[in-house]
This record gives sequence, C-alpha cells and structure tokens, in this order.
Amino acid sequence: MAGLVLLDPAGFGKVNGRFLAWVMLSGLGGLAPAPVRRVAARLLRNATLRDDDLMGLIRATFGFRRRHPVPPALTDDELCDLTVPVLALLGERSQLYDARSVADRISRLIPGARSEVVPGAGHDLPLSHPDLVADRAADFATSTPPHASAP
Repeated sequence: MAGLVLLDPAGFGKVNGRFLAWVMLSGLGGLAPAPVRRVAARLLRNATLRDDDLMGLIRATFGFRRRHPVPPALTDDELCDLTVPVLALLGERSQLYDARSVADRISRLIPGARSEVVPGAGHDLPLSHPDLVADRAADFATSTPPHASAP
C-alpha cells in the first residue's frame, strides 16, 4: 500500500512569522534548565521541550551545520496531482499556519484525502497527542485499499 500520513506538515500553507518566532523561542527554551523548559513547553505549546532525552539529542547536534529552509507551499496543481491516499492531521493551534484553511485546501484539492484538525494541538502534534496520532494512522492504514503504482 502507498499512502501519506501528514502530521501538521509544512508546504501546504503559507508559513507565517508566528512560526519563525515560535521556532526561535523554542530553541532558546531548549537551552534552559529542565524546570524552565517545562514552563516554556506549556507556554509555547511545544511538547518537545518536556522530553529530556530528546533535548539531549538536540543539544548533541549543535556542532553540525544545518539549514532549515522554509518550504514553499505546494501549488493547487501539485496537490491535485497526488494520487495516493492522504491523511492529514493538523494541530488546531498550529504555529505553522491556519490549520482550518489548510485542512479545507487539502480536502478540496487532493482526491479522496482525509484531513482532521485536532482540537488544542499545535505543531508538536506527534508528541502532544501520540495516542491519537497512532490510532488515526493505524485506522488509515487498515482502511486504505492497496494502491497500484503507475507503470
């Protein structure tokens, strides 16, 4: 089976300045001691900051040069061309974009796509709502018919 499960994905709506501010503030929060990180996690709606193991891994990457370009939004034609089943889970309070307009766009342009806006969730959807993500992905995988690849 071929399909896409998208978790508050970039590239489906215009990224706003609020997201860039959230990334910077989250980065600063990640440098703080654990009690401060936990407060920042709540205020920023970023469950990543609560995970001590993950924070250790992130700190270990500071020595690597990396780029985080903001992806351009996919065009309507590009979305219409998707032929695999799609499930899009979007955080209602996503820092990335307006989730409802992205959900509407996905449902309108991708044939047969399913989109869901998760109440109270932000861009940290997989960490803040892991059970919901796992349940929806499993349901999607078992309810999606096999997809034949084009020759």
